[in-house]
Amino acid sequence: MFKRKVFLTMITVLVLALAACNKPTPKEKLIDGYETLMNANQLESTSSVSMNLEIDGAGPEDQQILQILNDAELTVHAVQDKEAEKAEATIKAHAQMAPFSFDIEIPYHMDLKNQKMYLNADSLIENFAMFAPQITMITDQIKGKLIELDLNDPELNSGLNHVDVNEMNRILSEKLNETLNNKGESSFTENEDLITITFTDEEFKELVMEMALAINQELPESEKMTDQELQDELNTVFENISFNTLTITNTFDGDMIKSQQAEIEITVDLEGQTGTLTLVMDTTYDKINEEVTFTMDPSTAETIPMEELENLVPMGF
Repeated sequence: MFKRKVFLTMITVLVLALAACNKPTPKEKLIDGYETLMNANQLESTSSVSMNLEIDGAGPEDQQILQILNDAELTVHAVQDKEAEKAEATIKAHAQMAPFSFDIEIPYHMDLKNQKMYLNADSLIENFAMFAPQITMITDQIKGKLIELDLNDPELNSGLNHVDVNEMNRILSEKLNETLNNKGESSFTENEDLITITFTDEEFKELVMEMALAINQELPESEKMTDQELQDELNTVFENISFNTLTITNTFDGDMIKSQQAEIEITVDLEGQTGTLTLVMDTTYDKINEEVTFTMDPSTAETIPMEELENLVPMGF
């Protein structure tokens, strides 16, 4: 009887030990969750951003501007389909400057295959007529159309336009994974379905540097910098910036990340004046690797090139 009890106890302990071995650590679970997000072919998300900016020695007028910025509300609804090489987003912003308030909604569509970007003309009229009243003079000519911008236009073009989106995602995912794998388990904390990761100032700067160097290698020769030039430029920027706080809290549903909250506090020292910026970004992933819907379809809509729009608007746009 005693031997049977000992045997059963050993079996129980072994089963529990094996179960514990099969359960991923918070670090392993988070890395797998990030890989799923970065490699998702379809993704739909909703994000909001709040900020608080304080500048030492700011005068009354500057304080008023800071108050407007700090009270502003910004949300972004984004959809992307890597296989279709399309992306779409709607940016909404709300700001108040007593006794006035401003609400702006800007939807845009990206055709990554053909390097085109489209803006909704109706949204342009509704949101910017107050700031550019000349638009109202051509409302009948552009209403209901999509404004087409060529991303290969020299005025809009950057070297990044020549980097394949999937390759860009691969690079970012690879460098992020390297950073996460190199971090100790103590940087990852788990509380029920939440996993929080913290980055030090040095770690985050190193991650940015590694990503920048890797992407730089994918740029056209005319846009590419030498590694030393890029390192020197970033190090100059980093000399004046300190990342005091950088935490990302991830909410899981099973093995999938369903939402994230990133909190960043940055201190910037420029020309003897110090500013502290705190950003809180909340993102909810509505769909991951599920069919997504685009609200703008340039293939069926009537479009107008940006150059033609500029010629229509009196005194330019």
